[in-house]
Formats: sequence, structure tokens, C-alpha cells
Amino acid sequence: MKGWYICADPAEDRGDSTAWYASFWAFLSGYLAKRFGKRYCLNPEASLLLHTGNTAVPRQVVAVARQTGAKTLSLPFGTSLLLYQDTKRVPRSRVERSGLQVWPVADALCLVGPSFFIEHPREAEIALAMVRDSSELLPTLLGGDGMPSAAARLAGALLFVGRDADAQRIVKDFSAAHSSIRPENPFVIEAPSLAPSRERSPDCGCDRSAYRWITDRPID
Repeated sequence: MKGWYICADPAEDRGDSTAWYASFWAFLSGYLAKRFGKRYCLNPEASLLLHTGNTAVPRQVVAVARQTGAKTLSLPFGTSLLLYQDTKRVPRSRVERSGLQVWPVADALCLVGPSFFIEHPREAEIALAMVRDSSELLPTLLGGDGMPSAAARLAGALLFVGRDADAQRIVKDFSAAHSSIRPENPFVIEAPSLAPSRERSPDCGCDRSAYRWITDRPID
């Protein structure tokens, strides 16, 4: 493609990035759908950010497709899309968020590395709150040869947010199926930002969560 057409206010200064950032996710959705239909998926990190309502435009979005070569697509204002082929990283069970194919929350939590909990603690807590119980995490954690590091990390994360029973179930079931693990807290913040409540989660459409936001930071 030789370039991009962006609908913008004629009164905007030349080079103003507002229109691009405002239409970024819609553009990405249209571009990927045109090229791959639904035969692609954003990586687990981007999936969790969209699930938890964080629509800030990153410098680079990573998408995996069943059929494509590795390519970095340069986009306006220093943004980019990294595309690569990996049939194992395009799940059969995908969900749609903001018009994009993404991993389900539980699967994405199992697949993200420890850096996600450090760099995005708020979103990690919201994602954990969107998972009703550990039974949603166990199929991915126990599949194949098992995911001991992820199991230990999620058990530690659940302990951190006060869900001891769910953490103990992960430790017990994983140890019975594969090998013994010990919970490892991936968070570096001192205390959770969410607290149990009978109110709904502030995340839009998150009617599965029984958590409320207790800090003065707004939800994106």
C-alpha cells in the first residue's frame, strides 16, 4: 500500500496526529479483516489491554496470522503493526473486542509474561477479576506438558488479590497433574488496587466481576 487516507478536520494543522490516534483501532480492525478475515489474533498482551478497557495506542501492535510472512508495517506517527505467522498462536476459540480478534481473558492471562503484571498492574487486576474462578485457567495451564511458570505466577497473583481458594486449587491441581509448584507473586505494587464488592466491575460490560475500583484513577 502506498499510503493511508485519514478523514480529518480541515481546520487541523498539517501533521496533527489527533485524527490518526482517534481512528487507530478502527483502521487496524478494517485492515486486518480485509487481509485475513478472522484468521488472525492479536498477541495476549494486546488482547488483555483491550479486554480491560485500555485503548491507548501503543507504539507497536503485534498480530499473529495462520498464513502470512513476518513483516513490520510502518504506520503514521511512529506507530507500527508487526505481523508474523504461527498457527499455534492463533487460537481456535477467539473473541472480538473493538472489532479485533483477540485471545479470551483466561487464556491470555496464562500466556502473558511476568512483565505484564509489572507494566500494567491495573489491567492485570481487572483481568483477574474478569475470571470467575480458577477452573477457567486450568485447561490452558494443564494442557500438554503443562505451564509451571504461568501456574505459579497466576497462583501468586490470585493470592495477592485475596483469592486464596482459587490460588490453592491451581497449586493442588497442577501439582497432581504435572509437578509441584509454589505461588510466585508477579506484582511489584504493595497492595491491590481493587477490593471485593457486591458492585459490578467498572470495566464496560464486565458483568462477571464482583469488584469495584477504589482509587481515584479513572478507567480509560
